[in-house]
Amino acid sequence: TIHVAAPILAGERNIGWVLIGLDTTPAAEHLAVVTQSGLRYMLVAMAAGTLFAWLLARYILRQLSMLLAGVDRLRADRLDQPIPIINQDEIGRVGQALNRAMAALRHSRNEIEREVAERWRAEQDIRYLSQKLIGSSEEERKRIGHDLHDELGQMITSFQFGLQSMAGLLPQDPAQAAQLCGQLATQA
Repeated sequence: TIHVAAPILAGERNIGWVLIGLDTTPAAEHLAVVTQSGLRYMLVAMAAGTLFAWLLARYILRQLSMLLAGVDRLRADRLDQPIPIINQDEIGRVGQALNRAMAALRHSRNEIEREVAERWRAEQDIRYLSQKLIGSSEEERKRIGHDLHDELGQMITSFQFGLQSMAGLLPQDPAQAAQLCGQLATQA
């Protein structure tokens, strides 16, 4: 119980005293109820805050794990699967940048593979044409060799017959032998 005493003044004169007594039991009971309610609300608020923080961390970590999985795919040179973008926040923008980089790398790789295949085909064509050129060159040499051999053989044989004829004509008809000698010179 709380007791309080206060003078009653009228002007400068004390005309009496006031004594007030107050029982604190109901206030203490009310304070205990308020304290218990406050503790319960605080525990509920802490649980809700913890749950919210856990969900938020899981959400952020999910985005980060997807981003890290995309980086692992990039490191492993698997550029076919883009990083899923959940939000347009900072992590989402990093994911978009990585997706653009992977697309550019994929495009560059496709261009290089196309150029390598084109060059390989060109090399194959060059090899084929070189072999064909060498083969046709050899065939042409053989043909020219045969032609030269045949013509030269015929010419030598013709010279041989001409010379034999000239040798036979020389004692009998020197003019005709001279004419034959001129023809052989022209043929030579």
